[in-house]
Amino acid sequence: MKRTRALSTITLPAVLVAVLAATGCSFGSDNGDEGENGAVNGETQACAPAGEASGALQIEGDFGAPLTLASETPIEVAELERSVLIEGEGEEIAEDELVLTQLSVFNGVTGETLAPTAPTAVTNGADESTFPAWVTETIACSTIGDRVAAVAPASKVLGDGQAASYGMEDADALVMVFDVLRAPALERAEGEAQEPVDGLPTVELAENGAPTITIPEGEDAPKELEIVPLIEGDGAEVGETDSVYLHYTGVVWSSGKEFDSSWTNGTPIMLPANQFVPGFTKAITGQKVGSQILAVIPADEGYAEATAERLAAADATEDDVMVFVVDILDAIPAQETADAEEDAE
Repeated sequence: MKRTRALSTITLPAVLVAVLAATGCSFGSDNGDEGENGAVNGETQACAPAGEASGALQIEGDFGAPLTLASETPIEVAELERSVLIEGEGEEIAEDELVLTQLSVFNGVTGETLAPTAPTAVTNGADESTFPAWVTETIACSTIGDRVAAVAPASKVLGDGQAASYGMEDADALVMVFDVLRAPALERAEGEAQEPVDGLPTVELAENGAPTITIPEGEDAPKELEIVPLIEGDGAEVGETDSVYLHYTGVVWSSGKEFDSSWTNGTPIMLPANQFVPGFTKAITGQKVGSQILAVIPADEGYAEATAERLAAADATEDDVMVFVVDILDAIPAQETADAEEDAE
């Protein structure tokens, strides 16, 4: 899973990046004898088996909100176990279907929160170059609305020897909890096309919706933030603390070169709207789901004096301007939970 994103101002908790980025994990069910089976549209899916450790988990917190591990510790487990702690009422997740979730990670020895509840988009049945096996074996056989938890030795999730980075032993248990919210509202922007603005970059869309951005020749870059709707959607408005699910491409004005793109990286991103560079947050806040926008972001609304360094791959100058085309595919309102921000720090 590609996690290096130029436009984000935050660093996700290291353990959250590690559990999602780790590949080469091979455990859980490889066939019907070792795991449970779920039938979706006539197809059988392999998911990790339930076990004593996963079935006994006590998780406190509202669905989709910050969670705590309330089980007695230490938790001991030898292999991946998976249990549904809350049964949803939605449809079963199909093979290759992407769903929006909230993921929490806990130290099964101390009960400590290693990665607070964070928005995470995952694909059921993705290959291990995209998601490690434990993710797909946890999500498989689940339904929308499930709270599904996995317990596994840290080495099986992080890789051999990596648990020490978090003060753990390889055999210590990690607990991962997914609240499965829903499938994304859209795969690409949908709505009413808007008139382009003279003097700003033009955009051409591929058949799949991926944009190509062309910088106008002979035009100076704007000195102020420019936000131009290209497609006006009719979904919910994005709040500043909503978790947003986006497709985007970014280029620098001076060279026209791409420096970051979810289309190129292979999957949209999902993050709170207020955890991007300032100009990007301003560009998407208040827009409607389904919209596509052109955002022209000067350095003082982006990376300021770090612009050339952060965008070196696109030959950016020290005060260069970023140009984004953004498809707003979904927005999940922030939970009205006391001290949620404190829990996330």
